[in-house]
Amino acid sequence: MDKMRRIKFFKVVAAGNDFVITQEALPEKYIPAVCNRRFGVGADGLIHIDMKPGSRTIAFGFRYWNRDGSVAGFCGNGARAAAMVYAMVNGLSRPCCFVFRADDGLHKVVMSKDNNGVYVSFRIRSVDPVPGDVNWDLPVREAVLVNSGVPHLLLRIP
Repeated sequence: MDKMRRIKFFKVVAAGNDFVITQEALPEKYIPAVCNRRFGVGADGLIHIDMKPGSRTIAFGFRYWNRDGSVAGFCGNGARAAAMVYAMVNGLSRPCCFVFRADDGLHKVVMSKDNNGVYVSFRIRSVDPVPGDVNWDLPVREAVLVNSGVPHLLLRIP
């Protein structure tokens, strides 16, 4: 049986998604419980930021888990949230930029002078069309699957 301990965390919202962000590693088996909206903190995912990534040119390490505890290679909104926490914890003033490492590689962050601009670079792994025989119950003109580390369905609606 695991001994209970306190873990400091941040709860951050970025573009409608909410995240629990920790600087301490959390056993993966607890992630679904932490992200549970009824009995836990409640979040779309959990992010661990490693403030000692082992390189002077990399600001932090980034690891993202979905609310069910599965690892995702990257999450854009989660990366923006983690960048905001990193900047706050380290007292960075805007504008600024830095690089962090995620499971899928390096990402550059640019934080604009105003408090709204946090931009994270990422690469699109794949873009695949969805077969035209799907009934969407919407006037969908085009549907594509985009993988940016996490799969997304994009619909073009007139």
